[in-house]
Amino acid sequence: MKPQPTVHRALGAGRWFPGRRAELERMVRGFIEAAGVPAVSGRIVAAISPHAGYVYSGKVAGYTFRALRDNARTAGAPDTLVILGFTHQGTFEGVALMDGDAIETPLGAAKLDTEAAAALARSSSRLRIAYGPHGGEHSAENQIPFAQVALPETKLVVGLLGEHGAETLDALAQALNDLAKERKLVVVASTDLLHDPDYARVTKTDRRTMEMMGRVFMIRQATLVNGTITVVDAARPDGVRSVKLERVEAGLLIRADRGVAELHVSATHPGQQGLSAVSLDGVIRRSERAPTLTGEDSLGPTAVFQFDGRVDAANVMIREAADFFGPRPVPEQVQGVVNLQSAVRVMPGVAGYDMVLSDMSARLNEMALTGNANLAGLLTPQPTFAVTFSTALVSLPQLLRAVPRQQVDDHQRRGDADAGQT
Repeated sequence: MKPQPTVHRALGAGRWFPGRRAELERMVRGFIEAAGVPAVSGRIVAAISPHAGYVYSGKVAGYTFRALRDNARTAGAPDTLVILGFTHQGTFEGVALMDGDAIETPLGAAKLDTEAAAALARSSSRLRIAYGPHGGEHSAENQIPFAQVALPETKLVVGLLGEHGAETLDALAQALNDLAKERKLVVVASTDLLHDPDYARVTKTDRRTMEMMGRVFMIRQATLVNGTITVVDAARPDGVRSVKLERVEAGLLIRADRGVAELHVSATHPGQQGLSAVSLDGVIRRSERAPTLTGEDSLGPTAVFQFDGRVDAANVMIREAADFFGPRPVPEQVQGVVNLQSAVRVMPGVAGYDMVLSDMSARLNEMALTGNANLAGLLTPQPTFAVTFSTALVSLPQLLRAVPRQQVDDHQRRGDADAGQT
């Protein structure tokens, strides 16, 4: 006689998320559809997602699973989705992988990948098949309805970490790496920062949590070789902006004894008129939070680091840079190519971050420039910028070919002029 399948029931239905199918599906689809996520090149292999009650964290989870859904449509759906949570109900050794054939939510039964779970369990004694810790635990379970909507054909492995010892984390990482060689795998790690309606308290507590996480993991060095990064600015009122960086080489070295991190980044950007190249070298250190105009603590994101170093840029297309950083529409007169060397500082500002370029030397088309620049409000919906530069005497027609007429100061006269812009 064929054994009956083992189907577990999601115990958080009606508590952490709606218990009625129609209401739950409407809520989850609404969060996913409302998330404005740009396309991701390549295949997503890992993501993080919050697990509070859906009325608190569902909107944020929608971004994660919108990206996974859209990526599955372009890069192919993963064979297995591994959901990793952790226990709120006491510790245990290693990782408990949910047994059984399926777990049922109000949206129906989500199939479990028993073969993948068994392969993970075989890889290390610290990974085992066990349902016990999953009973009543919501950290991983709360991801399942989102997975059912975003990746309906993908089987699940649901795991709970009982502790975060190095041996367990190393065993889990190795097991996932080995499994990824056999099938298309995506891992979603469930987060657990503070859930509280007092945003000031959330900000303060989460900062402490993240600092503690940094001490636990003790990252000393990270390197990226020949990578591709897409930088996305989704906060602008006039729409999402993005810029693609290729041949990215990056190195981060933590100097804990000095309280700094040394950073090196170089990358190219494929523009309409060829490759632009940028390199950045300097140090990151802790910074005091900038005061607000009112003198009170801001309730927005807390900025606690600053960067000091040098930037070198070659063959940067001014129009493309202005289109990403500046207000739109970009005036037609904004054209040309700039080569730049400068000291750079990025630090917390009144809103977001401020970037200051000092001791700047540049070549704009055929003009040699020196000066300073400031970009205020990075990571806010509407950053502002100011540039002050000087040149040797240039002809006025030459100046107006490089700088929009309306941005040249009124004191420019005759056939030769000193150039100034703010």
